[in-house]
Amino acid sequence: AGVSQVQVRGGAERQVQIHVDPAELAQRGLAMTDVRDVVRARNRDTSAGDIDSGKRRYLLRTVGRYEDVAALEETIIARRGDALIRLGDVADVRLDHFELRELAFADGQRAITLAVRRVTGSNVIAIKEAMGPVIDDINAEVLEPAGLEMGLTSDDVRYVEASVANVWQNLAIGAVLASAIMFAFLRSAPATLVAVLGVPLCTVAAFIGLLAAGLHPVAGSAGPHARAAAQAGQGAERGGPDERAVCAAR
Repeated sequence: AGVSQVQVRGGAERQVQIHVDPAELAQRGLAMTDVRDVVRARNRDTSAGDIDSGKRRYLLRTVGRYEDVAALEETIIARRGDALIRLGDVADVRLDHFELRELAFADGQRAITLAVRRVTGSNVIAIKEAMGPVIDDINAEVLEPAGLEMGLTSDDVRYVEASVANVWQNLAIGAVLASAIMFAFLRSAPATLVAVLGVPLCTVAAFIGLLAAGLHPVAGSAGPHARAAAQAGQGAERGGPDERAVCAAR
């Protein structure tokens, strides 16, 4: 949950390639357009009408798409009397890959990069925690038997966690300094404790009251640490890739 898109980089999808021999075509009086038109017309599903059965109507479809390379090689291109000219007679059909247009490397080895993009407003930390067990399962069940391994190379979570930790650290330092200054003026530990506990409680109560009334408190000015935390939160909301996993051969 929370993931909107997973981009795959560095790999190539499978492709059925037909390498036509021009000499064989010319010998049989065929052209490239003949091969193209026959393959295009054959490799598609067509409607076969419908059948009424009582109160129901069934739509029929003729499945004509190729299931494997062997079926493609048996496609009849032309007929010369009793002789049939098949695609395998004039072309070499093979299952290959698309042309590589981008490469990805990890630790000096060719790899496939997966960039996970999250939905705007989702919790990036929760997404990372949920991805961990999934990656372990994929490694154990799918990749390791094939000699591959998936691992995390970069993520935006550490920046968010560092910003949150920095805010909490500054709040703790500010509380200690404020308590020390109040104790220096009041000269009383109980009075200082009451003031230290009263300020945050009153602040929280005021915010709860504003939220209950349907008002959203907006700070007129913020310190540098608050601004840094806000900028970090905005950076996490831009929809950039939160996680990058790499699948590489070991």
